Formats: sequence, C-alpha cells, structure tokens
Amino acid sequence: MGGLGSGNRSRISNTMTTEEYKRIDIRFLKTLNILGKYRSGILTWSCNGSQTGFINYSISPSQLNLDYRFRASGEDWQPVKQQIDLIQTNCNYGGSRMWFACPKCNRRCGVLYAGGHLFLCRECYRIPYTSQTKGPIDRLIHKLHKLDDKLFDETGYRKRKGMHWSTFDRLINIRDDLEGRIDQLIYGLHLEGIPRGGYTK
Repeated sequence: MGGLGSGNRSRISNTMTTEEYKRIDIRFLKTLNILGKYRSGILTWSCNGSQTGFINYSISPSQLNLDYRFRASGEDWQPVKQQIDLIQTNCNYGGSRMWFACPKCNRRCGVLYAGGHLFLCRECYRIPYTSQTKGPIDRLIHKLHKLDDKLFDETGYRKRKGMHWSTFDRLINIRDDLEGRIDQLIYGLHLEGIPRGGYTK
C-alpha cells in the first residue's frame, strides 16, 4: 500500500498553491489510456528526481479506487481507501469527456488534490491559484475552470440560461482548444519520463 503525506502540514495553509499539492489529473489518466477500462497499478509523484509519494489504484469505467497510507505531520500512518466516481459527458461536437465527481461536494472537476487525507477538489480545500507561482498547466486549468463557470449552470454540463447558442458554440471551441493544449503539456511531461500520475516541481 502506497504512502502519502509524510512531512506534509497537518492542515491547509492558504499560502500554498495548487502546484504544491500532490494531485490526480483526469487528463493525465487519459494519456495513460486507462479511462473507460478495467486497470490497476501505481501512481507516483516526484520532486527534483526523487520519489515523494505513491499510491495503488484500480479503475473501472465508472470509478477510480485509491488505496494508500496517509500521515499528517507528527502522527502515525493511517490506511485510506477512497472511491471516486467518474462522470462522462457528451461534447458539443461529438465524442465525450470524463470527469471526477469530487467525493465531498460532488462537483464535476478535472483535478483532485491531496490537501488532507483525501483527494478532493480545489474548492473544497480552498487551495488558491497564484499567478506568480503556478506553472503553465495550472494556468491553463485555471482558465478552463473560469470558462466552465461562464458556460455551464450549477449542474456543470448544461448551458447557462440566457446565453445565445452562437456564444455558447464559440466558447466551446475555445474550451476545446484549452483542453487540447493541456493534453499536449501533460503528454509532453509523460514523454519526458515523469513518473506516472504526478509532476515534478
């Protein structure tokens, strides 16, 4: 069973930003070609060439299961098993996309963060974005989240009332371009040998 959280702060600091937390990105799982399939393996993270954490996972078309140990600063290791539902939505111009359903708020999201003993969305952990410190992937994801808030209602996938379809279609095209750029960056990291499931700082 993998280890996570050793040496981490016991509670969230609002001075820490998205890049400082271990995270799982649905787009990275897509580059591994495991979405929609039955697979199992290990997700790892590294910093400056050294492994900083790893967890076991199993995935099905509708759920991601995580099995790991977590230790807050000064405390003993605790076993954690977490189930994360996967949501599939249809794209405006055909095809479909997969999302995580945040285990706490059920919000549809593309990235979950280890801000505590569970992987939850950025909003639940109140993790800030800081333009001076976030990297290119985080900047694009931030733009994507802002665009989603403008495009979709509270369900996370229906067009907001009052928005003209021509405007919606134009913004969807921008959104598709953003997702493509994010995929390229994450796939580039994978090709450079970044351990599966994580990123270097």
